[in-house]
Amino acid sequence: MLIPGLTSITFRKLSCSEIITLTKNAGLACIEWGGDIHVPHGDLDRAREVKTMMAANGLQTSSYGSYYHCGIDQKDIAFEKILKTALELNAPLIRVWAGKKGSAESLPEEREAVVSDSRRIADLAFQAGVRIAFEFHGGTLNDNAEAAKSLLAETAHSNIGTYWQTPVGIPFEECRASLRTVLPWLQNMHAFHWGGQPVKRMLLSEGSEFWHGYIELAGQIPGKHHVLLEFVQNDDPSAFMNDAQTLKALIA
Repeated sequence: MLIPGLTSITFRKLSCSEIITLTKNAGLACIEWGGDIHVPHGDLDRAREVKTMMAANGLQTSSYGSYYHCGIDQKDIAFEKILKTALELNAPLIRVWAGKKGSAESLPEEREAVVSDSRRIADLAFQAGVRIAFEFHGGTLNDNAEAAKSLLAETAHSNIGTYWQTPVGIPFEECRASLRTVLPWLQNMHAFHWGGQPVKRMLLSEGSEFWHGYIELAGQIPGKHHVLLEFVQNDDPSAFMNDAQTLKALIA
């Protein structure tokens, strides 16, 4: 089952209440809250406030988008603090980053540090009833589908999965193959459409032919998975409304 929603960092300049109103008016079901600005790591009062507003508006928290980089010494970002924040938000999943180097650049000891720390936080999250998923992004060990497959096989932890988003500048069939590769571990997706020359943000409707293929593929896996809008054209709320209608139609 695919559930349409929004990742809050799409609108960094808007308040939590404004984002909630936009999401509700767009007819979406959930929000992924960012841990860098809207619900900062460790701000439990803010997390409780947002949880209350979400419930009052009939919305769910899909996930907590943390800025925790596994295997990296981050004195100001303790995972235990992030986990407490996620629990206050009623977030069933925490998004994390697989280190700070791409899969081709990472040294063996750096890779081992990411794997070891990922297992550690996955154990902690499991005890609290929360899942872990890697951001699918350049500059990490989870920077392409084959790298993701290798990393997830190496961590070999039932409580760790991955996000997926469209690799920019890659032909549709290669993107679809990328998604197919990570399907066994897929948790959520970030949805957007970039195109043109030079590449720029476009309306999701302009890429609906491609996203129909991605949605069709992701819809085959069991369980609930969230498809979260991101990178709205010109950071414009009206463009977001357009994207929301496209996404709902695609999922339907």
